[in-house]
Amino acid sequence: MIAVNELEDLVAQVGEIPVIPKVAERVMDMINNPNTTAVQLQAVIDTDQAIASRLLKIANSAFYGYSGRINNTSHAVMVLGFKTLKSMVLAASIRGVYKRFGLTEELLWAHSLFTSIASRYVALEMKLPYVEDAFIAGLMHNLGMVIMNNEMPEKFSQAIQSFYNDNVPMVEAEKNVFGFTHKEVGALTVRKWRLSDFLEKVIYYQDRPEVFDEEDPYLFKLTSIIYLANSFCYKLSIGIGHKSSVELSPRSKEIASILGFSEEDIVALMDRIYELYSEEKGRMT
Repeated sequence: MIAVNELEDLVAQVGEIPVIPKVAERVMDMINNPNTTAVQLQAVIDTDQAIASRLLKIANSAFYGYSGRINNTSHAVMVLGFKTLKSMVLAASIRGVYKRFGLTEELLWAHSLFTSIASRYVALEMKLPYVEDAFIAGLMHNLGMVIMNNEMPEKFSQAIQSFYNDNVPMVEAEKNVFGFTHKEVGALTVRKWRLSDFLEKVIYYQDRPEVFDEEDPYLFKLTSIIYLANSFCYKLSIGIGHKSSVELSPRSKEIASILGFSEEDIVALMDRIYELYSEEKGRMT
């Protein structure tokens, strides 16, 4: 993880680390308070109509599986529960981190959205109790890329070109150009936002789930899910950092097996996740 004495230097290199929207910050604090009521939550969410509107789009997504139609924030608060609502508010807020929205940003968003949908679906298939943690970790795992592109788009473009033209792994290309990677920046950002500690760890170790193998079964499974979902993204050539369609790596297959999925399961998973992504990508823009 990033040591405290390294934070100041990293912030100086990155530039402006965005602040979490005030409404999202207040909602996070309120949900952590056992005395918060549904009426109070609704009132706070409704003060930011952009977040409220995106929240309703997400709430009505097919992958949430609610049988009716959620028409307003009051209804959303009542039927979804605080934990699900927390992940939706974060998801609705992340969109505001993007400072511009051209092709690069569109690809970054596509990658994050697919990974979040894939992560949640895999967690559901595993019947895990923390599907919302998987969803938000998948959505935020590449948050560092968004910030690096926001603050230093020319350098980020240089890293992307190195990845595509020189066949350099993305993390290595970032290290060569910036001196740090999106993992450090993403972990730093969620620490600054005072979000759950698990997010900082999953973002930082997203390509090394084995770090948690014996230490923390929850983090091992969650990080493995993000790794596998990211592999699906790579296989299907969705978003930034991906080239032509390739086979899943032996390591990805091994992680899938550890999570309980056979190679036949993987094919079915990817088909269903891609279907969900295709249905929802328009709603969640």
